[in-house]
Amino acid sequence: MSLLFTAVGCSGNKNDSGVDSEESIAETAAPTEETTEDPSRGQTIRWLGDYDLNSVQGRSAALAMYEDFYDGKVEWIPCGYEDKYAVLSSRIQGGEPVDMVAFDARTMPDGLHGGLYQPLDDYLDFKEDIWKDMLDEIDMFAYHGSHYIVPYDVSDPVLLTYSRTMFEENELDDPYTLYQEGTWDWDAFLQMMDTFVSANESRTKRYGIAGMFGQALVQSTGRTLVEFDGKTFTSHIADAEIEAAENLMSEIRTRKLYDAALYTHFPTSGNVLFFGMGDWSLAASNAKNPDADLMAVPFPKMPESDAHYLSGSFEAKMLVKNSDKGEAVAAYITCERMARTQEEIADAAREMALEKDVSASGQVMGFVTEEQYDAIAAYKSEIPMLFDYGFGMQAMQGEASGTFETRGTMNNLTDGMLLYNTTWENLREMYETAIDDVLRPYNEAPAAE
Repeated sequence: MSLLFTAVGCSGNKNDSGVDSEESIAETAAPTEETTEDPSRGQTIRWLGDYDLNSVQGRSAALAMYEDFYDGKVEWIPCGYEDKYAVLSSRIQGGEPVDMVAFDARTMPDGLHGGLYQPLDDYLDFKEDIWKDMLDEIDMFAYHGSHYIVPYDVSDPVLLTYSRTMFEENELDDPYTLYQEGTWDWDAFLQMMDTFVSANESRTKRYGIAGMFGQALVQSTGRTLVEFDGKTFTSHIADAEIEAAENLMSEIRTRKLYDAALYTHFPTSGNVLFFGMGDWSLAASNAKNPDADLMAVPFPKMPESDAHYLSGSFEAKMLVKNSDKGEAVAAYITCERMARTQEEIADAAREMALEKDVSASGQVMGFVTEEQYDAIAAYKSEIPMLFDYGFGMQAMQGEASGTFETRGTMNNLTDGMLLYNTTWENLREMYETAIDDVLRPYNEAPAAE
């Protein structure tokens, strides 16, 4: 693969993925011998999805590698996100070829249980160095001894954004400093919010926190509502750690620390101390609050715990059932992983991420500071990312918004304590048996043939 390493490291014009122009890569990395007998080379992968891999801000690093080194192509089969599973099932049953789709929460377990994918064990060698930092995540998704899901990265960690300016004005300790010292826990978190709200001398009501964070708070315990050990799904709704997180949410609500208004960025009003959201919101938050000196930290750990945990997403591509392009899809997945492990590409990606997003009129739309970028990269590298398998079970899903009755089991269990006048005992009594009923068929019939 030395040709590939040379290709991604040479100089030239960069696109958003930090990769050199098509011409320079093609000249450097094009195979020098006939490859038609190698099933990983010269193949066209049929990709079903709601976006075109060929036009995501120009060629991505992974696509450049796949095209230039493997002499491959990706053909897009357009499909709306909400329709993906229906279209995929229809195409498989009708014999219409699809080779690759993106992983999402519904992949595990519903997609696997429905027999929509093939395992990748015959095509990928997890002993290779590029996979060593992802082995825990890969094994976390092992399904009855096989690896259908091979994460090549973690993404979109849900973090707490805050203003250092506001913290200094209110004489509060910096959460990032507490995190570095190992003392960033629920007690410190709750005390800060209480202090900020109770010290209010203005007419504007103050809140301790806003945003979307219920699931992240539950998972800061190191537990998920539904766990999987490789063979059996288990409910943790009765666990003491889950109950402690739910009771903390109840405290936040009853003390009136939670602002239920919908924000897509850190509020500009100065009346909210913490904003819970995926790291994708940070760039716009910086632009909207240029003088706030924003920073982001993981959710605090449980008191007396030694570990933090993240809630977020995993990046993976699935090999579709009946596809005859297993080697080619595995080659593309390898390129995705290499695009994240090559130092030259990582440096270029960091450089691009630190550039300000400026509109045609010159308005700054978003930016990320070096400290923020490096801290988030460290969080993603050092802190375990959890996955709650309950979100992959359609029977426990409901509307993202709406009434208590229509929002579904998982939504109500992860933020119902923030939104409704209820108790954890009531929620647990309502859903404990229902979850066991949902899990039973997955455990009795692990996968459809």
